[in-house]
Order: sequence, then C-alpha cells, then structure tokens
Amino acid sequence: MVLNDMEIRERIAFDDMITIPHMSYTDAPEQYEASIQPGSYDLTLSESFKKIKPKDCTYPEQLYVDIKEPIEYIDIPYKKECYEGIILHPNEFILASSQEVVNLPNNISAIVTGRSSIGRAGISVVLGNWIDAGYVGTITLQLHNCGPNPIRLIRGLN
Repeated sequence: MVLNDMEIRERIAFDDMITIPHMSYTDAPEQYEASIQPGSYDLTLSESFKKIKPKDCTYPEQLYVDIKEPIEYIDIPYKKECYEGIILHPNEFILASSQEVVNLPNNISAIVTGRSSIGRAGISVVLGNWIDAGYVGTITLQLHNCGPNPIRLIRGLN
C-alpha cells in the first residue's frame, strides 16, 4: 500500500511520522508542504556528509576494502563562506543524511529512491534504502556522481 498525499499530511501533522528538527508542521506547514508529493515525501539534505577514509598503505594487498571489517568514514566539512555546500566530484561516492527525522509506525515501511531531477544532473542514489517499519531516525543516503561535472550539494536540496 502507498500512502497518498492526504494520508502523508495527516501522519505528519498528527503522528509526527516525518519531522524537520525545530519546525513542527503546525508552525511551518510550508516547509513540509513543499516536499509532499501525490504518493511520496521528498527528503532534503542536511549538512552532514561523509566519505570513505582513503587507505594509507605501503603494500598493494592492503589497498582493498574488506567489507567484513568496519569501514572508516571521515566527515566532509560543510562550507558556508564563498559558496554554500559541498562539491561532489565525478565518480565520487559519499554518504549524506536527511534533514528530516523519520518516525515510522510499526505497520508502515518505506523505500528511498532518487528523484529524476538529480538523476539527470548525474547523481545516482545508490541502492534503494529500505526503511523498516518502526524505524526512528534520519536517513542515510548513498550518493554517487556518475556525470562528467562536479555538482554542488546544499542543505535543503531534495
């Protein structure tokens, strides 16, 4: 079953199914309404970005990432001076976080996919993130720039 826009709106207003920190639906409905679609909600980017820490090795056999081991990430600083945001370079992979906190009830699950507008710019949302029923928290987005040009990502982009 897919929730329609009226059901999404009701769940946000009455059950806090999706919340933007420091902004309730009743205080800032326009912030939420901009993201409500006929059968979905468009998550927006926060200022939290990470990338895989590059390996510092002397032997070639140490250069690979063993997925059975924990992967180390480093934060990407979010700039607000000369330009706002971060730059995602061609063939670069990063983790981003949603600005919204998702609070799914025990009888609703969700899936995260990329929007066609960011796909046309060259950004791929890697793997559709399945969000389990009962999950509470922000959503981690796996972003890859498949295009030939660097792309600027800013807080609030959906």
